[in-house]
Amino acid sequence: MHSILAYLKHILIATNQHGVHSPFVYDYLTKCLYVKHQRSKQKYINIFLKSIRYFNTKTLLIVSDSNGLKQIAIQEFPELQFGVPPYDMVFTEASDPKEISEILLKNKEIHNDTVLVVNNIHKSKATELVWKQLQYDRKVTVTIDLFYCGMVFFRKEQAKEHFKIRI
Repeated sequence: MHSILAYLKHILIATNQHGVHSPFVYDYLTKCLYVKHQRSKQKYINIFLKSIRYFNTKTLLIVSDSNGLKQIAIQEFPELQFGVPPYDMVFTEASDPKEISEILLKNKEIHNDTVLVVNNIHKSKATELVWKQLQYDRKVTVTIDLFYCGMVFFRKEQAKEHFKIRI
């Protein structure tokens, strides 16, 4: 029930690329997320795979791999390296705040252009709280709430902003 209400709230509040004033986020939406290229019925997997391609990810860490995400990524991008820091992209579940905190604390494992993909940010009130805490972390500059997952960026050259986007 929580997910349904959260989805309805998201649809009412979220915008599309026309409500975005950040060139970085606008380009990400129009050149990546809104491109019709579907590999899976699950939206978070499509977002994940499109983002790997768009950000030209070389090194990837998948913290929670309950759905065989690593195997899917290997099939799509055989040149990816896994578990070799510093990471260009990190995938984790919102239900694991300890892992997220550890990733944020380890400065040598992430860099300015690292993308953190947090799955299931609206699964429960607890995961929404984790998402809110991430938004206020001092290292985080941009967050994008896509409902199915959240994208977190650490770009020092970017003003701190939070977006809710319909996809």
